[in-house]
Amino acid sequence: METKLLEIKQTIENLLKYLEQYNNGEINYQVNELKKALEIIQSSANYTSKIKEISDIQKNIYPTRGGLSDFYVWRSDEDERIAINKPISELGDTLWNLLK
Repeated sequence: METKLLEIKQTIENLLKYLEQYNNGEINYQVNELKKALEIIQSSANYTSKIKEISDIQKNIYPTRGGLSDFYVWRSDEDERIAINKPISELGDTLWNLLK
């Protein structure tokens, strides 16, 4: 159980590094929700409560339109664009799978 929370925590921390660096203001809400998820993980709440609260946050960061699933960093240089967006996409997918 705690292993899953550790995986979620590490994924969020890694994802936040990219999002904070490349956020153009479009995903401030999602960044704040991810930070809130980290606070929940660090809290003294029990495992079940933590998972429920973080799952609720998942709905906020992956709405039907917009959110993390639609976040994309544009760069003219294709290699640079891929180098930035690939890890963001992979970490987002990992987080989605951990929380579903």
